[in-house]
Amino acid sequence: FWLVAVRNGSADKTRAASYTWARLRCTATAIAAAATLHHSLPAARHCKDMSELSEAARDLLPKSADEFGTVGYWDAFYQKRGDAVFHWYVDGARGAALVDAAIDDSSDGERLVVNLGCGTCEVPRGLAERWRGPHKLRVLSVDVSEECVTRSRASQKSSDFVALDFAVMDALLLPGVSDASVDVVFDKGLVDALHPRDDDASRRSVGKLFATLRRVLRPGGCVVLVSMLQGHVRSLLENACNSQWSVDAAPASTERATLVPFCL
Repeated sequence: FWLVAVRNGSADKTRAASYTWARLRCTATAIAAAATLHHSLPAARHCKDMSELSEAARDLLPKSADEFGTVGYWDAFYQKRGDAVFHWYVDGARGAALVDAAIDDSSDGERLVVNLGCGTCEVPRGLAERWRGPHKLRVLSVDVSEECVTRSRASQKSSDFVALDFAVMDALLLPGVSDASVDVVFDKGLVDALHPRDDDASRRSVGKLFATLRRVLRPGGCVVLVSMLQGHVRSLLENACNSQWSVDAAPASTERATLVPFCL
C-alpha cells in the first residue's frame, strides 16, 4: 500500500513522525517516479484465487467493480458486517497516526480533519485516544451509507480534546463543509473504490473531488491518501493534481497484521 500526501499549494516539510517519506517536491508525476523506486504489495497477492476466500468474504464482494460506487452496495455491505468493524488497508491506530503526523501545529485554533468514506473504520476513535492538544480537534467522518454512519456514531465517542462528528454526505462534494476550513482530509480506499478504471467518468469524478478538496482546505492544508496506487489510479491522480498541488508519495511501511483485505 502507498501513502500519498497532497498539499494545497506549497508547504513546509511534512512532519513524518516515525514514518519514512520520500520527499518528492514537484508535480503529481512524483507519484509515478516513486512507483519505479519501490515495490508495492497489493492485497490480491496474498490469495492465489477466489477459492481461498471464505464464503463470508465472497458474500461481501460486489458483482462488479462499478458496484463500489452505489449506496445500495455499501448499505448491504455494512448490514452484513453487523457490529464488526471493517478496516480498509490500515487499522484505526495506524490511520490516526498518519493523520496526526500531517496536522500542522504551528498556528492557534481548533483543527478540523475530514475522514472521507469513513465506513466503520476506527480512525476517529484512534484520534480521540491519541490527540492531546494543545489545540482542540474536530473529526468529521462522512459516508454516503447511512447504515455505516449510524453504526460508527453509536460506537465511537468524543474525548476531552477531540469532537467526533459523523454525517451522511457525498465525499465528492462535501456540501456541509465550509470553504478553507479543513486542515487534513484523510482517505483510505475511497479513491480506489470509486474509480476502477481510467476513463472519462473517473476523470470527471476525481476532478470533482479535487475541486472540492481545494475549496475546503485551508492554505497549506493536506490530503492524506492510503491507496494501492494501481496504474489507473496513479494516472487519475496525476491528471487531477496539477502544478497547484505539492505531492509526496512513499510505500506505507505497514505490518501485515494491520492490513485487512478480503483475503484475510
